[in-house]
Amino acid sequence: MQLDKQNIQALKYHERVLPSIGSFLPVLLVAPTLWLMLLPIAPMVGVFAGLIISALICIFMIANSPLIQVREGFLLVNKANISLDAIGEAITIGKESAFAERGPNLDSRAFLAIQASAPTMVKIKVIDPADPTPYLLVSSRHPDELISALAK
Repeated sequence: MQLDKQNIQALKYHERVLPSIGSFLPVLLVAPTLWLMLLPIAPMVGVFAGLIISALICIFMIANSPLIQVREGFLLVNKANISLDAIGEAITIGKESAFAERGPNLDSRAFLAIQASAPTMVKIKVIDPADPTPYLLVSSRHPDELISALAK
């Protein structure tokens, strides 16, 4: 999709919740592991395979990070979309209570778009009686901006 002036004006909020730098550190172990595995057979193949697979893992981590947009009366989270008329109160879930919201307090029918390295989340209640989803739980590095965009 090309972003022209009309699409940019219709976009009220946009955030891609990327993994933190620390999330990529374990990927650094893939290349030496493959090199050691293939060392007796073909050492150079191990080096190249490790680098290629490490790069693919990084691309996969970035491509699968949650994308949040508020535009033209809709909230779009990844491929899901919901009308702003169908959502109710949105609250910020701080770092302290995020674990409980993802664990013991989680409703199994809730929609999740979580990035583990993002410290805060937004819980958005769904008020549409036809929708079985009670709420959306979305990771965000800028929860106040997201909540203000939903309120407009």
